[in-house]
Amino acid sequence: MLSVFPKKGLLKCALLNIFNKLKCSTTCILYFSVFIYLFIISILYLC
Repeated sequence: MLSVFPKKGLLKCALLNIFNKLKCSTTCILYFSVFIYLFIISILYLC
């Protein structure tokens, strides 16, 4: 739980790297939407 905050910066860098490599292709958009979905679910679960 406590390791979530430092990972936010790493996730942002990882997402930027994925965007640069895939150039926002369908795969990139798919992974991004899944990430957002899991992020929202985790927020709702924690609340």
